[in-house]
Amino acid sequence: MVSAILKKLWEIVKIYTPLGYITFGGPNAAIALYHEIFVVRRKWLSDSVFAELFGICQGLPGPGSAQMSFAIALIRSGIFPAVVSFFVWSTPAAIILFFGASSIAKAGATLPLWLSSLQNGLVSAAVGLIALAAYRLSTKIIRTELQRFICLASAIASICSSKPFVLPVTMVAGGLLTVFFEYWGQDWVDYGAQRWEEVKRRRGLKGDDPAVEDNGSVHSEICTSEGEIAMADVPSNNQEEHTTIAPIHSSITIVPSTREDTISTVSRRRVPTAVPNTLPEPEPEPAPLTLTYTPRIGIVVLLVWGAILIVSIGVRSVPRLPRALDIFFTFYLVGAITFGGGAVLVPLLQTWVVAPGWLTNQEFLLGFALINALPGPLFNFSVYVGVLAYRKESSILGALLAWAGIFLPGMLLMVGLLPIWNTLRERRIVRVILDGVTAGAVGLVYTGTWILWQKAISNKPSGAAVGAYPYYVAVVGLTFVTVGFWKWPPIVPIGLGGVIGVLQWVAAS
Repeated sequence: MVSAILKKLWEIVKIYTPLGYITFGGPNAAIALYHEIFVVRRKWLSDSVFAELFGICQGLPGPGSAQMSFAIALIRSGIFPAVVSFFVWSTPAAIILFFGASSIAKAGATLPLWLSSLQNGLVSAAVGLIALAAYRLSTKIIRTELQRFICLASAIASICSSKPFVLPVTMVAGGLLTVFFEYWGQDWVDYGAQRWEEVKRRRGLKGDDPAVEDNGSVHSEICTSEGEIAMADVPSNNQEEHTTIAPIHSSITIVPSTREDTISTVSRRRVPTAVPNTLPEPEPEPAPLTLTYTPRIGIVVLLVWGAILIVSIGVRSVPRLPRALDIFFTFYLVGAITFGGGAVLVPLLQTWVVAPGWLTNQEFLLGFALINALPGPLFNFSVYVGVLAYRKESSILGALLAWAGIFLPGMLLMVGLLPIWNTLRERRIVRVILDGVTAGAVGLVYTGTWILWQKAISNKPSGAAVGAYPYYVAVVGLTFVTVGFWKWPPIVPIGLGGVIGVLQWVAAS
């Protein structure tokens, strides 16, 4: 028993440790890297299960990439190894943020230019990984025209609007649309297609094929040289001889023929054959999953999540709450209500931590620049804020309280929902819903590619497009081809991207 647990822990530590150093580019890049490692290379999950998990994480509040990595480890090895996977993955960047915030608290600091150039090269490689993940998921998961439509609509909606509610709404809309077409809409489509065929027949747009008669005789049209039409009656198989009507200009001569001649004559003409009844392709069964705990435990965890959320909301009205408790419950509330990832986290945190005077606006913006230059989840930003918010008492305690507070609700949600999801996903209607949810999730991966492409380069305050820098465009293409078709490990093009970024800085200086 102990040896099995240690084996699982070692597997998780071995696989997740490198992720803490190479997941540059934000949550979308991390998702692409997960797909490459856990689906393509390790075979821990199927494409369909991966897409289902991605859709669930996009529809839940909290750090989507952290929840995704946590859920993969949870399915693979259980609760405790999943917790270990989170610490192994997120700790490297958290340590850097802790020391960076401590330095800023003492003397202030600015990001060096070489670090920004390194970030640009690494993020460019991340764009290639996201594009590759979108391509692979769409070719393996999208099976129907309806799913293609949902994928396209999801991508368009999320590109045109950055509102936080767009992500869960597209997930829900995709699921509802597939349910509608599965139980009602397909009948309307079939009826419309049938009526259209009738209209085409009436207008003569559809030619009449030769028909197979009930008596086994095949009627074939033979045109005479003078434009007249004669019908040759080919008997059924139980006749030995028959006569063929052979047109010779205006006269008709009856000549005997053998059965073989007739077959040869008819074989040169297009004779319709009966189309065998083909059954529709059966729906793919959901990939089996095994969890180490029951749905009852999941329900208890969800109750704990809700109870802490209620307390977090209630204590905000308590005057002069101790700063330590205020930090934990504030970050728990932020983690429990933040839909849309880091893009929504930043303005929300800025309102809740700058206005009370926990840190200055300049310190906040500098920390945001630092977190974007580091691997790991964007929610690690909480470590930086926690250090500065509790700098007068204990920087370490402030960092731990903020870190635990912002990640805890997302982890509790995944532990609580996974066994319930695993039970419900075997039902037909849930599988139909998941078809739409996963199609919408694939569309969001395409959106992630576009968003990161537009703002990946940090040469401007709001970010610059990769397309404006040919060297970084080359990094994107190199990553896509080498990982997707030449089967290189992702770390190789990511490292090359970093080298190219530093060389760009050297050339510019």
